[in-house]
Amino acid sequence: MGEKKVISALIVGGEVTAGPPLGPALGPLGVNIMLIVKEINELTKDYAGMRVPVKLEVDQETKKFEIEVGLPTTSALIVKEAGIEKGSGTPHEEFVGSLSLNQVLKIAKAKTQISYGTNLKAIAKEIIGSCVSMGVKIDEKDPRVILESEEFLALKDNPPVDMSEPSKPRVVKAPEEKPAEDKPPEEKASEDKTPEEKPAEDKAPDPKAK
Repeated sequence: MGEKKVISALIVGGEVTAGPPLGPALGPLGVNIMLIVKEINELTKDYAGMRVPVKLEVDQETKKFEIEVGLPTTSALIVKEAGIEKGSGTPHEEFVGSLSLNQVLKIAKAKTQISYGTNLKAIAKEIIGSCVSMGVKIDEKDPRVILESEEFLALKDNPPVDMSEPSKPRVVKAPEEKPAEDKPPEEKASEDKTPEEKPAEDKAPDPKAK
């Protein structure tokens, strides 16, 4: 094992190329850049168009690598779920989209690994707060109203969220190279043996030849 180089970058999901920000950092390491690009795009295809943090760890001797993919920001996930381009510039006056409470819970479950909330309700409240600042309704209502709804209040009895799933960062390792298969000694010997040349046959003289 050689010295490991760690590279962190913020990329656009599913749209990584061999150019910046990763290409210039990977070039001097002598790794297969296109293979890494392909792996990152595959891992981040569900976050297409969103900014996603990634971390690469490269063994400078063996050229093997690991890729760890983080999560987009809460606002990016809200934009995706709501099907909007961006939040409202005047969130207290204009709403630009709406989520269902189930979509809020979906985002909350995705953020369990990096949220300070200790249960689903607490994390969902953080998501609703982001909806307030972005001008996004919940169930076609002002998100502040949802905090007092029976459906949301019913979440108070939920057990603590499993902090290991489903938002554990995804990691991919470079494929192991298969060692060359050792051939049996007799096969090697037969391959190394130079084929014997047959002596030229003496031909009888042609009686018709003058």
